[in-house]
Amino acid sequence: MKIYIKSSLKDKNKHLLDSLVDGNKLWNPLTGEYSEISEETLEDWRNPKPDLIKGLKVNTYHIYKDGKFGWKSVNGEHFDNQRPYRNAGRYKIYIDSFGGAQLPQSHLYIVDTETGTVYEKNIIHDTGDFRRDISELVEWFKEGNTLDNIDL
Repeated sequence: MKIYIKSSLKDKNKHLLDSLVDGNKLWNPLTGEYSEISEETLEDWRNPKPDLIKGLKVNTYHIYKDGKFGWKSVNGEHFDNQRPYRNAGRYKIYIDSFGGAQLPQSHLYIVDTETGTVYEKNIIHDTGDFRRDISELVEWFKEGNTLDNIDL
């Protein structure tokens, strides 16, 4: 059985950045010549985003009000005493896991405590390390990054 070790977010594209020639050219073995890399791609390589950011959607069913996480229904607003899985700066991360399902999955909720916006992502678990992805996300938020300027 192979064990895959994920590098830290800061070193994710280090090998690609080290292979650049003249600032933005990378050897393409398929064509046998150097290809120019766009500035947007270079910026993504220099400042990568966590994998859990991809595919986030704004959730209108769940709410965050008065420091509590809950949901809306026909009968009104409902709040549980659910505690956040992780606190990351102005963001709180909540997880609902369904480990006993035929296909183990989790619902990831990221709450912006300043605006009250709730972001959601459904994650189907594979052989990857979900805890490491969460810690990578928390580290990214603690560095001062926000979801305000991310295209969702």
